[in-house]
Order: sequence, then structure tokens, then C-alpha cells
Amino acid sequence: MAQKPVISQSRKTVERAKKPAAKDTVKKLDKAVGARGSTLGTIDTLVNKHLASFRNAEKTLAEARALVQSYVEKYPELADYLPKDAVERGIYIRESKTDESEGSHKFHIRIRLGAQRYEVAGADQHDYEQVTAATWTQRFKEQLAVSIAKIVFAREAGEVPK
Repeated sequence: MAQKPVISQSRKTVERAKKPAAKDTVKKLDKAVGARGSTLGTIDTLVNKHLASFRNAEKTLAEARALVQSYVEKYPELADYLPKDAVERGIYIRESKTDESEGSHKFHIRIRLGAQRYEVAGADQHDYEQVTAATWTQRFKEQLAVSIAKIVFAREAGEVPK
């Protein structure tokens, strides 16, 4: 009789065949869901998460206000672009230093329902657009730069060449 040829198996194939079947993939909880100790860590973690996001929002707003203040010292005319009324968790930059009817660019950080919302509205917009913190900061800096550029341009136009 003819014998079947012997096919050598690779080492990996042999090792896979020797492995036991997969164990249960369901993880067991150490404590019952309603147990007192299991929820305390979860609540503390959530509290710390929300505190961190609130602090980041306050830090972002404080940095924006500090930036405005540093440029107001350098360009006193910039104060004309900023409304005199204080805005809670927000900053307004007017489109025009003399014509208030042209509107203001609005930058708000709202903390509601346990979350912060970064919102912006252009001078010609009435509705706020929700954006990320990075986008909020970038748009704020862009509008501040536009206002400063207007001041520098006006200074240059007012200068008489010698």
C-alpha cells in the first residue's frame, strides 16, 4: 500500500494546537454594583474630571483677559474696542471703536449642567456657535489681532512724513 506523505507542521501550528481554550472573557466585578465602596471611587473620579474642565475654562478666560490687558498697555486705543460693561465669563471686542452699531465679536465660556461650553458669535451674528477650547482661543486671538492692526494702521495713516 502507498503511504501518505508526511507533512511537517510548523512550530507555531503545533504550539497553537497545544494551547488551552480561551478562558471566560467576561470580567468579574470585585464588589457588587450597589456596594458602597465601589461608587465612592467613581464619584471622586467624576468630581475630579469636572473640576479639571472647569479650571481649564477659567484658566483659558483668565489668559485671554491677561492678553487683552497686556495689549491695552501697549496700544491704549484698544480700550475703545472693548465695551465698558464687564461680561461674566466672556469678552466682547467691538468691530469699530467709534460705531457701536456695527456690533461686537462675542467670546463666552459658559458653565452649565456640569460642563463648560466655549461659544463665539461674530459682530453680525446673534446666535452663538459652540466650538472647542482651541478654536475659541484661536478666534479670540485673530479678532484681537484685527483690532490691533486697525490701530497700527490708523497710527501710520495719521503720521506725516518728514
